Amino acid sequence: MRVGFLTDENYLTEDNSEIKKLTDAFEKKGHEIVMLDVRSARWNMPGQLEYPALKANEPIDFFMNWNPCDAELDAPYFEQLLWLDLRYPTPVPYFAQTITCSKIKMSEIFNAVSGLPIPESYDGGHKLVRHKIAIDLADGKGPFVLKPDYGWGGAGIVKVCTFEEALHAMMHFDMNDQRFLVQEFIECGGIDYRAYVVGDRVVAGIKRVPQEGEWRGNFGLGATPEAFEFSKAQQEDAVRVMKAAKLDFGAVDLLIDPKTGQHYICEINDCAGTTSIEMCHAGLNLADEVVAMTEEKYSLPKP
Repeated sequence: MRVGFLTDENYLTEDNSEIKKLTDAFEKKGHEIVMLDVRSARWNMPGQLEYPALKANEPIDFFMNWNPCDAELDAPYFEQLLWLDLRYPTPVPYFAQTITCSKIKMSEIFNAVSGLPIPESYDGGHKLVRHKIAIDLADGKGPFVLKPDYGWGGAGIVKVCTFEEALHAMMHFDMNDQRFLVQEFIECGGIDYRAYVVGDRVVAGIKRVPQEGEWRGNFGLGATPEAFEFSKAQQEDAVRVMKAAKLDFGAVDLLIDPKTGQHYICEINDCAGTTSIEMCHAGLNLADEVVAMTEEKYSLPKP
């Protein structure tokens, strides 16, 4: 198969990056990689993009994508993603990636999935939501978690226990012109869980134990990953939420209440998040799992 990769070509020089592992895995299986470098894309006429590596009318079987998070492009990344998505199949479509880049959109998708266990979540931009936080905290309810709409690795997430803390946090978001999500705080000792989904199954999972004094279980904040096996119900919900986001592979983050055993779906992550999982599962290569899934889904029928 001919597989297009929409991203910054410089990413392919990073030996341990997820995208480098994916391109290596495809090439190992004999597939051809067509580099769709976001920096080299040009509009040759209205509505027509050109990439040096992809000649006009030259077919590809499907494309992968990796957001370089760089807005200084002749053709912005998401414009390129949408243009390609309208023309070629992809396991990470425009719809899915716009969701994973926005915690507020993500929450809306989660709420639309019938019976999905999720923390109560609200768009912090609404005055009624801010009023509710003030009343609840004054009544001794809470805490709440405030998350920047766009962010990763736990950066910018705050826990508020009093009205004063909430007011200070909201003023900070407003001053920085940041949208934010207000979420019910689930007491779980800071431990969270990550399930890696490929196609219709959870391939592997971990739990992330935070450093002492830290209430966030993000790997980038020093959490220690350990192998974890999810229950059938947890796996089913992880797959369900990925399908709702139209995402064929990626990581699903969960919280589990240690008192009740109830699990909650918190976030989904497209493509990334493989390093810590592979550390905990000897011999696991998630890139190989993704390649096998795409071979089955996108291969042309044999004559």
